[in-house]
Amino acid sequence: MRVLIIVSGGILVLTGVFCFANPGASFLAVAFVLGIVMILDGGIQTSGYLYGRSGSKQDNNGWIMVDAAITFILGILVLSNQLVAEIAVNGVFGMWALTSGVQRVVTATNIDREEKKKNHYWAMGTGIICVVAGAYAFLDYLLLK
Repeated sequence: MRVLIIVSGGILVLTGVFCFANPGASFLAVAFVLGIVMILDGGIQTSGYLYGRSGSKQDNNGWIMVDAAITFILGILVLSNQLVAEIAVNGVFGMWALTSGVQRVVTATNIDREEKKKNHYWAMGTGIICVVAGAYAFLDYLLLK
């Protein structure tokens, strides 16, 4: 399962590199890539949730499945109507980052801090970063709209 999570993270990093490497690319191209990655990430998170439910993992909770469903649905929305996605890619990305960040913060609060301090700090730190970035992107989209 860790391999899938690492692959998902690698795909997300490559998507970020693509966006930075092609600053002149149309939002349509960025929206297409973002939609595909969101669908893949939603599937991987769902697999991780189901794998965690099958074993005796204590850190697994329903928020992982909520994040997976939201990621998958937003990915489909981006791919289904790309003309609208061209305009709303900042809002969709902001919504995605915000919900993923909230999920990570909630997950971090459920991690046993005594036994897994490093996991707690990583989950909380990345969650806070995602919440701030998502709120900024979403509010920027609302203010520019």
